[in-house]
Amino acid sequence: MKLVTFVRNGSENEELGLLRGENVLPLRELGFSYPDMNELILRSTAEERAAMAAAEGEGLPLAAVTLLSPIPRPMQDVLCLGLNYYDHAAEASGFSKDAFGVELAAPIFFSKRVGYSQGTSAPIPAHRDL
Repeated sequence: MKLVTFVRNGSENEELGLLRGENVLPLRELGFSYPDMNELILRSTAEERAAMAAAEGEGLPLAAVTLLSPIPRPMQDVLCLGLNYYDHAAEASGFSKDAFGVELAAPIFFSKRVGYSQGTSAPIPAHRDL
């Protein structure tokens, strides 16, 4: 089951849905009324999630919606894994050989504060006025 947050093209109202191939099935139209992904995670029951996974319907074609970040407004910091693939390690080693030029015994985790998480291919505001 792939849960998504999306807006219908021409709308600003965020909705939750199930991604099924090239279609999105809006959860409200399936009888599930959670205002956002945070509430779905916190409040949904195992039975509801099983019903969501089994739900069927035609849904909306991907061309009729814009997919947002799955959780646009996380309730807490986002945990990240640093140096999680070769390109990052190679890039980091160019800045500080002492810090990144050795084998690490354990992965590096760090957190990021997130007020809003941009969706795939969404522009990132520059905030040039700050």
